[in-house]
Amino acid sequence: MRRAAPLAILVLCGCVERSDRPPVPSSQAPAQLPPPGRPRILHLYAHPSVVRKGQSTRICYGVENAARAQIDPRPGDVPAFANRCFEIGPDRTTEYVLTAFGAGGGKVSQRLKVAVSTPEPKPPPKPAGPEGPPRPRILSFTVNPQTVSREAAVTLCYETSDAATVRIEPPVVDFRLPARGCFGHAPETSTAYRLTATGPGGSDTREVAVTVR
Repeated sequence: MRRAAPLAILVLCGCVERSDRPPVPSSQAPAQLPPPGRPRILHLYAHPSVVRKGQSTRICYGVENAARAQIDPRPGDVPAFANRCFEIGPDRTTEYVLTAFGAGGGKVSQRLKVAVSTPEPKPPPKPAGPEGPPRPRILSFTVNPQTVSREAAVTLCYETSDAATVRIEPPVVDFRLPARGCFGHAPETSTAYRLTATGPGGSDTREVAVTVR
């Protein structure tokens, strides 16, 4: 009788080799965020820029790369938006200062003047007789700011009455101007802008100047 061979059991063992060596550093540096841009004031204007006491005006502003914005005197802190307008009724001629604060600590400011006029006395009654067409009038014509650096923009605002046509020289837009409005323009050199309002009753002209440094 043959003797049975012993049963061999093979046990496989998985071993993991530990290593105390530091990991090989990656050749790529970690991505870095670009530094925040400098704050900019895109525009600041009031329409109308001249009001009578007791009336209100509309101030519009826009900022870029700003963590916060502020207008003094009141309303104080305002949203740092690219375009925003609000109503305000100054009781006297006031110079407003818009300041945009950047996330990196920089800031930039721009000034805006709103004039408050006293009511004009009523003119004496006209004598009876035939009346011609009313003479056009320029109620206001302003530019802000009045001094800028090259390639910077200014805002021209105006208001007329009894005018059939309105034009600004040198031209700032390529369409027919309404009776009142505000437009941006970037003069290359120091420029004198002339506003002319024309109608059946005659014409009226006014000028404003911008200095380019």
